[in-house]
Amino acid sequence: MKGKVFSFGLVENPNSVEKRGQKWVSWGQGNDYPSYLQDLAQDSALHSSILKSKLDNIVGEGLRSKSHPEVLRFANSDGESWDDIMYKITKDFVLYGGFALNVVHTNSRDTIEVFHLDYSYVRPGKKDEDDRISEYYYSTKWNNTKKYPPKRYESFSMMSEEDSTIFCYTPYVSGREYFPIPDYSGGIPAINLGISIEKYHNFNLNSGMSPSLWVHLPTELETDEELNDFYRNIQDNYSGIENAGKFILTTSDGIDLKPQIETITTSVNDEYYTSVYELVKTNVLASHRLTSGLLIGIRDSSGLGSNKDEIITAQTHYLNTTIKPYQDQIISTIKRFLRINLNGLNLDLYIEKNKLFDEDGDLNV
Repeated sequence: MKGKVFSFGLVENPNSVEKRGQKWVSWGQGNDYPSYLQDLAQDSALHSSILKSKLDNIVGEGLRSKSHPEVLRFANSDGESWDDIMYKITKDFVLYGGFALNVVHTNSRDTIEVFHLDYSYVRPGKKDEDDRISEYYYSTKWNNTKKYPPKRYESFSMMSEEDSTIFCYTPYVSGREYFPIPDYSGGIPAINLGISIEKYHNFNLNSGMSPSLWVHLPTELETDEELNDFYRNIQDNYSGIENAGKFILTTSDGIDLKPQIETITTSVNDEYYTSVYELVKTNVLASHRLTSGLLIGIRDSSGLGSNKDEIITAQTHYLNTTIKPYQDQIISTIKRFLRINLNGLNLDLYIEKNKLFDEDGDLNV
């Protein structure tokens, strides 16, 4: 691999964009950063698998209360339980770094119903004179707000006179006023690189040609400008992921010149891509604070074996350092709303953990 330079690049977290004449704050320049995070999860098998593992471990076997289990059965008039709500907000939490709820007061205004809101559809209003977010805006079509104006909601407060409000959970991040940063953000360059490697090999396989061929029918290029144009044409059309495995065809006006067919051997071979992808995998796992790929069903080079003691050690560390902080924040939020319906009662609420091994002693992944 002599002469090759490899870099994961810099992490680019989107800025909060406040525009004149616009009541809400945009999430990134195009107000589409959630779509970008969705694409990462869709296009990277490794990243997607880790997100699903986080989700499964956080929600566990569900919410439990020894003293009042009955209050967990209904969260709203749609018939959703608090387990249903927890699953949805957790899915948003691990992907976007935050979550949103629609809080609806009942007619008596002494109890509430709670509904999940897709966090990607919610934008905060600009902070008021007290440096607080007092309103939110909701839309499923942020790419066309002129035709589909976002709906305004007041920020949740029991003092609000509105029947329907929005509660957003956005963990504190130094220097960030409006939007969260996903905890895996440091691994986004590695996730992108992994996606590129997978696409490169996919195009190579689909083209059915590896290595590529240069089919050359010589022609006379009279000026440097023609030569440069010819070179740029080759570079523009036959470099990049989408052109992996394709052949290049050039033509000639000279009848006496013989055509040539040459094999183009790529300078980046399979061993290089394999080593790079191992580095990608290590960085993605680290960004999710996952100590071993075994915990999501893949073998890695972390040094951990497959015996129960080592897996239990890795799982315990993962649950305590990654999963439990999520659970604590989610439980705290749910208890906050349950207290309203229980006249201030502080419920003994916890999440039942998943079983690490099944009855046969096999690892549950």
